[in-house]
Formats: sequence, C-alpha cells, structure tokens
Amino acid sequence: MTDTSVMRVKQEAFQQSIEDKTVEGWELASSNDRVAILHKKGGYGSVLGHILVFIFLGWWTLLIANVIYAGVSHMRNGKELQIKVTDPPTA
Repeated sequence: MTDTSVMRVKQEAFQQSIEDKTVEGWELASSNDRVAILHKKGGYGSVLGHILVFIFLGWWTLLIANVIYAGVSHMRNGKELQIKVTDPPTA
C-alpha cells in the first residue's frame, strides 16, 4: 500500500520544489503546470522481520522466503508525493 502525501506550494516555488525532491531521492512520475506526482520506493524489510522469516521459513526454503519478504516490503512500503500549486490559474 502506497503512502500518499500532498505538498502545496505557490507557482513560483513549484519547479524548485520538484528539483529539491528529486535531489532527495524522489522520482518524477508525471507532471504538468499545476501538479507533479513523485514516487519513492520502500525499504527491503526490517532486520527483525528477516530473522523471523528465516527462523520460521528460511531454513527449509533456502532463503527464498527472505527474498520474497524483501520484495513485498519494497513494493508495499513505497511513498507517493503530490506537489500542487495553490495559486488560482491565470486566464
């Protein structure tokens, strides 16, 4: 499940906000003159989670269960950021 956040900025700060977030590791998914959508992938699971998966499943699945746990964690813990312009559109 992707965690979605919204950031509201003025038109003058729109492009700079997109550039700042890409420097922080966000990837630009789509953009127009009023809205930009950025994505950031999640982690690969906690150390404790990997240990528990190994204890209960890993020893007989030859660590394939740990690889699956890492992949699921990576996909489920992603984030989405929407940067929106708050100024009314000019005619």
